[in-house]
Amino acid sequence: MNEKRVVRNIEIPGINGKKVICDVYGVKPINLELGLRPAVIFLHGGGFVAGDKDQFLGMAALLALEEDILCITVQYRLATEATCPSQIIDCYSVCNWLLHKQKTFSVNPELIFLAGGSPGANIAAMAILSGQEHMHIMDVEKKNIFQPVNGIFLNGIYDLEEFYLQNSSERERVKKYLGEKDIKKASMHFWSPIYAKKAGCNIWMLHGTCDEIVPLQQCVRMKQHLQENGSRAWIKIFQQKHHAWFNSPEEVYSVVEEIARCIKMREREVADGGVKKSKRDI
Repeated sequence: MNEKRVVRNIEIPGINGKKVICDVYGVKPINLELGLRPAVIFLHGGGFVAGDKDQFLGMAALLALEEDILCITVQYRLATEATCPSQIIDCYSVCNWLLHKQKTFSVNPELIFLAGGSPGANIAAMAILSGQEHMHIMDVEKKNIFQPVNGIFLNGIYDLEEFYLQNSSERERVKKYLGEKDIKKASMHFWSPIYAKKAGCNIWMLHGTCDEIVPLQQCVRMKQHLQENGSRAWIKIFQQKHHAWFNSPEEVYSVVEEIARCIKMREREVADGGVKKSKRDI
């Protein structure tokens, strides 16, 4: 990859044979003496049927440049191409690829994060929290899937049923995502992070107080659910911000600052625990 810091449109082999197109930021570590570094895999929003990997281009570039964090933006399959759980499988393809490339990119697997906005957060959260029952539906072996335990979510959709009932304009998108003309409550629950039970995860949720698409209360419920099931969760509230506030160019720096803070918190914990110690000034 020579001296390039950004490589666009890499074709990552899919665990089910479907290639995933990604961009990688921070390909060449700025300072190898600092030790193994964190990585963030970004999953874009767009209501399950739209959007692309460039949604998080600005954040990924800033984190790579200013924090020496490897960032990957993912062009997962939209619901117009394939139904759930294809999107989660695409995410796992990228996770497995990064795990195999950890030495190439000087990445610490303990510090790999999945990040997403709105439906991207839903997909990322399911990738982290999926259990054996989900793996069975995805027709993959859990032991062959690398599941990161760290997540950073922006105004995420954690309860598909609540999202479906509260937003009439989004119902057709949810149906298309789940592949059901007559939506089933059981399906919405099965693919909702708020009903997935897994311990040992570290989840940071960034949410605006004026979100009418996914009310803050859903985020609060998600935090409670995570804690009740043995994971850790934090909420960072952004006052007077609506659903897609993080997409605004003027908000990029504040979001990047908060994402970096979350990552450094986890990086400190890993270093203090003696796992692949880092010399980073955190």
